[in-house]
Amino acid sequence: MNKPAILLIDDDETSRDVIARYLESEYDVDTTESGISALDMVKKRMYFMILMDINLGEKYNGLEITQFIKEMPDYKGVPVVAVTAYAFERERLKILAEGCDDYISKPFTRKEIIAKLKEVESKFGLTSC
Repeated sequence: MNKPAILLIDDDETSRDVIARYLESEYDVDTTESGISALDMVKKRMYFMILMDINLGEKYNGLEITQFIKEMPDYKGVPVVAVTAYAFERERLKILAEGCDDYISKPFTRKEIIAKLKEVESKFGLTSC
């Protein structure tokens, strides 16, 4: 069985490693620390879902990279889930208003992130099998 491909963009190496390990049994996870490299990656491979850190510490933040990706014809319907330390309700609402399709606040458990991704799959009518 082929696992669905997910792209995880997070500038923190520890976060990338932990989240990738959480998801590796369910998904084929590619990771990058850079929004700029993510833009190259989405041109080379079609992803089932994208997990986006918001504060990338570079020229573009995660919301800007999300907007760039969603402008690509192949990615208009691909869900982007914000994976961020921003935990206040006003921040969550801003993140959703600016293009992310869902949101999970760090820190979270393996069970919580898997449940969130399954919820997003259901909301978007995606099948991971």
